[in-house]
Amino acid sequence: MPIMDTKKLKQALVRIERERDRLHELSDHFRHVIEYLEEESDSEALPLTPGKEMDNAMERIFESDHTYMHPKIMLDKLTEIGIKVPGENPTNNTRSHLSLDDRFEPVGNGLWGLSKWEGADLRTKDAQLVQGTQPAPHSNNGRANPTAYYITDITGQAVAVELEALPVEEE
Repeated sequence: MPIMDTKKLKQALVRIERERDRLHELSDHFRHVIEYLEEESDSEALPLTPGKEMDNAMERIFESDHTYMHPKIMLDKLTEIGIKVPGENPTNNTRSHLSLDDRFEPVGNGLWGLSKWEGADLRTKDAQLVQGTQPAPHSNNGRANPTAYYITDITGQAVAVELEALPVEEE
């Protein structure tokens, strides 16, 4: 092999070894950065904001109940699990959270559900009726079962009204 070719090979080897050393240093640097970031993410997991916690809780409630709900019903369920909804009108605040999160969508008559249900034929739970809708009365010793209505007043506040059991007139 000519001497000239050997010199070129030695020079190429030196460049390759320098590049190898540079890459080794760079990979060590990346390992340290990755270790640092993993330690930081484990030790300092960001707490959820109260609003995000509330939104996540509403999603869990919809999932577990698998039913459309009025914001007043949702507020009651949030209160049951210990989540306090702030504001002068907590029902309106609940409605605002529902409207600002893409996971939820209105389905009519003041009811909300999960967007992923995409118009599924879900029913509201017993006595979670809205704006004058009601099931046919069932006979119970000649009396109709009491029915609860959720009526939204002009301020947007949902008011629960339970009607007394009325006699069923026979024809």
